Amino acid sequence: MAGFFNRNLMLRIATAVVGLPVLIAFLELGGWYVSVGLLVATALSATEYFLVQAKGDRPTQLVGIAAATALGALSTWGPLMPIHDTRAVSAGLLVLMCVLMFIAAFFLVHTGDMASAWPRLAMLVGGALYTGLPLTFLARARELPDGRLWCYLPMVLTWGNDTFAYFCGRLLGKHKMAPHISPGKTWEGFGGALLLTVGTAFAWRALAQPAFTVADCVALGVCISVLGPIGDLTESVWKRSNGIKDSGNLLPGHGGLLDRIDALMFTAPFLYFYAAFMHPWNALGN
Repeated sequence: MAGFFNRNLMLRIATAVVGLPVLIAFLELGGWYVSVGLLVATALSATEYFLVQAKGDRPTQLVGIAAATALGALSTWGPLMPIHDTRAVSAGLLVLMCVLMFIAAFFLVHTGDMASAWPRLAMLVGGALYTGLPLTFLARARELPDGRLWCYLPMVLTWGNDTFAYFCGRLLGKHKMAPHISPGKTWEGFGGALLLTVGTAFAWRALAQPAFTVADCVALGVCISVLGPIGDLTESVWKRSNGIKDSGNLLPGHGGLLDRIDALMFTAPFLYFYAAFMHPWNALGN
């Protein structure tokens, strides 16, 4: 039992006890509170990413953080969404191209070592997209009818899945999923978490969103159980490639903000598009 409740887990629980009421308050208030809060989280995530990825290169760090934050702001308040409006999509692509051209123009005057220029440009563009866009889908979800519920759902299922995988892995884990990336992840943990996450989706249906069908619960539980670990492993690859254990030290017990939201960055966009395509009256009626 002592192995389950180690110091790091206690720190995680303490951080959650402090942080969850703040998060819930922002989501309940909605509007600008959610949008600004998520934009701050986007800027912090981008800061963690570029401080590591562009270590020692302050101009690239600043441009990367600015580009990611700009994409986040434009996606939240500007025309990068809504997907059902053709003119908005066209305007969004134009804005996106302007941001990318800004990055390219920066590189024309700050090329540095030509041998590494192209990988650094790819890192800059990829990092801006990776950290700048995902959380904005939560802001969009909050604007939907029943937006509070659509906003809570990815968090409940994603973090629930992560918790289920941890305990199932500790109890039953024998076969490593990706030992070269994340030695603690096991297939037993993945399978147990998948079943429990589907069960959680059914509980959510019973308690919060009775309009969900059985197919909704199964699809949401399975897809979150797959996308969450992919997001987690993606960030683990990034950290291992840079020789670091955590993306930062903002959250005691969790490391950096990216360490806590890595899975959510993959599941939040999925939930928004699920609402748009599978429950179109939610997304298109707004």
